[in-house]
Amino acid sequence: MVLNPGSSSIHRATYDLGSERPGRVRESSASARHAVQPRQDLHRAEKQNFAHEVAARLNAANTRDEFDALVLVAPAHALADLRQALDEPTQRKITAQLQKDLTKVPNADLAAHLADVSSA
Repeated sequence: MVLNPGSSSIHRATYDLGSERPGRVRESSASARHAVQPRQDLHRAEKQNFAHEVAARLNAANTRDEFDALVLVAPAHALADLRQALDEPTQRKITAQLQKDLTKVPNADLAAHLADVSSA
């Protein structure tokens, strides 16, 4: 099972994710106004949302018993977010993990990149 939900928003620049300027706050003791910074980087938040979406699909597929073993392949930061979002039964089915960004690798070349994982 290859899961590729295809969220194009995680590949956009951060300034493209925020459509409005940050909110403004007026100081009560002065006439100065300050921008309120977002609590979280929008780009990072979108990546975390993507990891949660993938985890939800994997958890659901595991509930339906669609796989016996799970190999996770993602960049290190995404792999951590994904593992954290997986439920316990799905985590128990993880047989291997590969910290690698293969998003731009053609499907025909994936097997070569996964050879080390499959032989372990």
